[in-house]
Amino acid sequence: MRVRTYEFTGKLTTYGAFAEVFSQVLGRPIASVGITPEQAEQGMKARGTPDWLMAHLVSSAKLGAAGAFSTENIKLIEDLVALRSRPNNSSRISSQRLAERDR
Repeated sequence: MRVRTYEFTGKLTTYGAFAEVFSQVLGRPIASVGITPEQAEQGMKARGTPDWLMAHLVSSAKLGAAGAFSTENIKLIEDLVALRSRPNNSSRISSQRLAERDR
């Protein structure tokens, strides 16, 4: 049996770019504010986020801050489109679907 490993990636973007897309889709201003993982944890605690989810999100944020998700650590796979049989969604399409789902 042949084993293959696929690393799925999308278009590189920033939180500011996501905020701009959400602003356009929702028709109101959405801002992105940079905070530390510790500040995020305090905010999640204040909102009653479950401990397991908070631990996951804070760990992911710390990994990201340390470069775990940088372009140097991402290998692009040319046959990803063939595997999925469709192209990746744009940030706009994904945002519109989320907005429609939550209405």
